[in-house]
Amino acid sequence: MASRADKRFIGNLPQLQNLIKRDPITYEAEFAQQLSQFDSFVQIFGNNPNEDHSHFDSLIMFLAHVSFCYPKKSQDFADRLFTFLRTKCQDLSWGTRQALCKGLMLLHKRDVIDVEKLLPLFFELLKIGDKHLRELLSTQIVSVVKAINAKHRDQKVNSRIQKLFLDQIKLKHSVVSVVALESAIHLYKKGVWKEQKVVNIIGEGCFLGMAKLLNLSLRFFTSTNDSKQDEDNADSDSEMKTAKELITTHRVGKKTSKRQKRLERGMRQIKKNAKKEKKEVFDFSALHLLYDPQEFAERLYRVLNPKDEHEGKKDKASAASSETLNFDTKLLLMDFISRLIGLHKLVVLNYYPYFQKFMQPHQREITKILMYVAQSSHEMIPPDVVQSVVKTVADNFVTDRNSTEVITVGLNSIREICARCPFAMTSDLLHDLAQYRKYRNKNVMSAARSLVQLYRHVDPSLLKRRDRGRPNVATQSLKRAEFGEDRTVNAVEGAELLPLDEKDVEEEGADGWESDSNEEEDDEDGEWVDVQSDFEEPSAAVINPEVEELSEAAKNERAVLISSTRFLSQKEFETIKKQKLADILAPSRGKKRSATFAGLDGKEPTEFVSLSDIERLTKRLKETKADKMAGAKVAREDRGEYGRPKPKLNPHASTTNKQKSRKKNFMMIRQKVRGKQKRSFRDKQMSFRNALVKQSKRN
Repeated sequence: MASRADKRFIGNLPQLQNLIKRDPITYEAEFAQQLSQFDSFVQIFGNNPNEDHSHFDSLIMFLAHVSFCYPKKSQDFADRLFTFLRTKCQDLSWGTRQALCKGLMLLHKRDVIDVEKLLPLFFELLKIGDKHLRELLSTQIVSVVKAINAKHRDQKVNSRIQKLFLDQIKLKHSVVSVVALESAIHLYKKGVWKEQKVVNIIGEGCFLGMAKLLNLSLRFFTSTNDSKQDEDNADSDSEMKTAKELITTHRVGKKTSKRQKRLERGMRQIKKNAKKEKKEVFDFSALHLLYDPQEFAERLYRVLNPKDEHEGKKDKASAASSETLNFDTKLLLMDFISRLIGLHKLVVLNYYPYFQKFMQPHQREITKILMYVAQSSHEMIPPDVVQSVVKTVADNFVTDRNSTEVITVGLNSIREICARCPFAMTSDLLHDLAQYRKYRNKNVMSAARSLVQLYRHVDPSLLKRRDRGRPNVATQSLKRAEFGEDRTVNAVEGAELLPLDEKDVEEEGADGWESDSNEEEDDEDGEWVDVQSDFEEPSAAVINPEVEELSEAAKNERAVLISSTRFLSQKEFETIKKQKLADILAPSRGKKRSATFAGLDGKEPTEFVSLSDIERLTKRLKETKADKMAGAKVAREDRGEYGRPKPKLNPHASTTNKQKSRKKNFMMIRQKVRGKQKRSFRDKQMSFRNALVKQSKRN
């Protein structure tokens, strides 16, 4: 019986695998035979590694699948498999290597091999010049780390694995280091590793002297929307109808049992998906998680400009790598350093003079460079350093010898720099730039007006008196900030406008709800309801008239009392915002000024500068002939070929006489064409005369 069973299962291991999983005890002898066959294959490979044994690959996968059914007999199978792969990996074929790696992965899923033992082996195998194995291991390394963090997170195990990743990155191997860094970046973006240690491990790739690692690290820190795009793509894939849409669809049409069951099934699916939805996780940028941003920025600047003699000691790896950096990598470095400086308010004084050699209108990617300058500006930079940068931009861009687009870009850049660092502007330079308010080009005129409008609300004393505009409540209470001044705030600005007692606010809210319900009842009766528009300009009247009579000290005490005794609601913050806007619009007479005209269009300096703020043009540029042709080609993509007749439904059908006449010689159809032409009045007169003559002869 045993020999008959052995012959039956030779070359049919999947069937034997299925039978063993169903009844392990009955087929224990067959498993022992396959295990001994594996040992003999191992000895054969030890003597002749280059020999091809295709059955060995399937035997490895078979034993990896069913070894858990016989724990005593296969207790050392994982160790033998692990040792064989580590010692003979160079001599094996690529198919056998993949089979051994897949077998180890299966044993890891059965908790036979520890992950801390498996990952170092995978990193060693990456050093082999096997493309197929490299693709397999790069995905398996990520999947292994995801699997051990799927149910619960073991911080000690994760810490040891992260240290292994850091060691592999520091090896500076062209394959191992790149795979380790790519895996760390992938695990961070997917939310598996969100620790501060992982961000600093990725940051170490900037200082190892390898261009590939440097680009990977820089693109990780400068690309802020990758994770959001991945989430948006995941959400779009799982889109489905809401409960309201399902009920509305079911309401229209014939009511049948089939449609009712479909509605119930859809409602159950919606409730099931609602339970699976995770709570919102606030994802902080990786730039916030660096250990020492100041030292990190200085080291990055040494990578960017190793020839700077004023920057302390140099890194050998940084100096060696920066000599071969291309321009795109330098742009990424500028972007990363600018984001660090602007976000953490760092001071790297040698960084700003480095920009000045690039500030020419003909420079490649000049708009991005100007964006990086504005991004790295903040109030803690000494004024003389930033003023030199602004003066360079004004001298090279804002001149009459340049085109209007160049002047517009220069004025927009100066505005973005001054919005983040008001000390960057001098009165003389601002007077010169303000004269472009009456320039002949609309783009230049708008850019200059935006700069003047900025300093009307930041520091009107730098402007000429005629450019300051009408004084209002906001400008009268404005105090110019000095460099290095730290203004401590002990109350919410504008809180003195609110009532002292919180019950007054609750009563107002209750009245509001009551009025809303009445409006809904009136709406049901079919009457019109007056709704306040969101775009109405606020009036200049004070919201709380009692506050207007108080002194500045009393207003400050009232604001401190309100801010320290209770929590402010969102409605109260909206009230304060409306009053601030009313203070600025208060002096308007006759023509009503809008919030956009007053410079309060809601665009405040954000965390990062956008390229559209530098390239912003009010008037659209005139299109060239090449642009028009390109637009026409895009518009014709979804349209058929022009002038081609519609194809026949039946290609074997005959053509009409009209179609045949088009292919005939003109002399053949000349009389027919001439007869269809419209006759002149003289021809009609002669034909009518001849007809009358013939008729008279007949009579």
